[in-house]
Amino acid sequence: QVALLENAIARYAATGEAPEPLGSRHPSIAPFQAFASADGHVVIAAGNDGLFASLAETLERPDLLADPRFASNPARIEHLDALQGEIERATRTRTTAEWLERLHAAGIPCGPIQRVDEVLADPQIRARNMVVHVDDPELGAFPVAGNPIKLTGVDDPATRAPAPVLDGDRERLLRWLGEG
Repeated sequence: QVALLENAIARYAATGEAPEPLGSRHPSIAPFQAFASADGHVVIAAGNDGLFASLAETLERPDLLADPRFASNPARIEHLDALQGEIERATRTRTTAEWLERLHAAGIPCGPIQRVDEVLADPQIRARNMVVHVDDPELGAFPVAGNPIKLTGVDDPATRAPAPVLDGDRERLLRWLGEG
């Protein structure tokens, strides 16, 4: 989690001020946050002027390019609330899936905000063993988070052993510690 604070740590180191929570948005790039769609939210990361121009075209909002409040990244940051409102006027008209298809086709970095059930069913999550299963003799099979660190040559099985019963590994652990 500390690694995710790279920008906040740099800002603190540079200014001595602890950054405040920002929700899903980036502190110095706009638009770079979650936007409401007709059925959920889509994260859009149009992190430079070229991507912003592509976004305006994809949103069918060429007027955004003519608006001086949105002419540059510093201007967009200064008028962030207005920008969010204008973008959401468009994004609320289609579903997240429709926006993802359009944004991907335009080369604009984006992604859905998923519910937990959607994360568990995501093919990429499954392919990366980010959700694995424990087959417990008493509880049955249930999902748990997989190891996020993947290393070549290190096994990453799709199942995990259940927790031992109370005192179940005592003898083995005592032997391992040289006390048994």
